[in-house]
Amino acid sequence: MTISIRRMVSQRIVEQGGAALVADYGHQGTDGDTLRAFCRHAQVDPLELPGTADITADVDFSLLKAQISSDCSWYGPVSQVTLSSS
Repeated sequence: MTISIRRMVSQRIVEQGGAALVADYGHQGTDGDTLRAFCRHAQVDPLELPGTADITADVDFSLLKAQISSDCSWYGPVSQVTLSSS
């Protein structure tokens, strides 16, 4: 999502109620560049053989939090370990 869409969604939640759930692999601004590519279940160089691998990157949840409306409540992120031990 672009910054403006994230801000609009969070502002609508503040004004009209509701919630948003963001579920993805990520970090809190600590991991730097997380760009990776996978081909045939193996990690490969994302710049080799373009179009033949799936490209992925982790979500920076600290950046996401900074871009939502300041009036919107925020909980998380929550690790998979936390969820599985509950």
